[in-house]
Amino acid sequence: GETESYGNFYLEIFPHAEASQPTFRTYHLDANTNNVSINAAQVDWFSQTAASLTTASKAPALAFFHIPLEEYKHAGRSGDVCGSFKESVSFNGQSGLFDVLQREGSVKATFVGHDHTNDFCAEYKGIQLCYEGSPGYQGYMRCQAGLRCLNRKARVTEISGFGKQVRSWKREALDYPETQVIDVETLWAAEDVPEALRKQDGDCVRRSSGLQTD
Repeated sequence: GETESYGNFYLEIFPHAEASQPTFRTYHLDANTNNVSINAAQVDWFSQTAASLTTASKAPALAFFHIPLEEYKHAGRSGDVCGSFKESVSFNGQSGLFDVLQREGSVKATFVGHDHTNDFCAEYKGIQLCYEGSPGYQGYMRCQAGLRCLNRKARVTEISGFGKQVRSWKREALDYPETQVIDVETLWAAEDVPEALRKQDGDCVRRSSGLQTD
């Protein structure tokens, strides 16, 4: 319900053991409350928590929750995606969280699941909106005799330099135990990170998804 907010927490990264202020944060929200994207109480939790934390130390951040926001639909249609957009974005209700993330300004990327065949990242209004992929073999689109299926894949996200840069890729399952790394990209980097380190050989070439029209 709209008054429920639980399972929410944040983590902070410090540059060394004696540091008094963090250089990076991650926020984690339980987006499966009554199967809605994010409810009003959770938006309030993020707003109040982020305001309190950034008063002491403004640090870039990532946010993780399960059910995507409506803005994922717009991002996937943008034509500037890295990865696959194969099914409708199953958001449930408009929470206003994206607008709050924009105003607050510290969250550089969000990560969700729920739609098993989507695995893209796409920048939308300054925030990278990413799917985690579908690593579980029990989910829909799993391989079964005579049925269309997908290779299972899981997103790996690397925070380097104690929060200076965020890079992400997916590891796709081939014939067990073989896997391959696909769609490597830089999601965010601090202004003082050299351009040569932001882009590397083999990074994802962004391309149009050419899919959803609903």
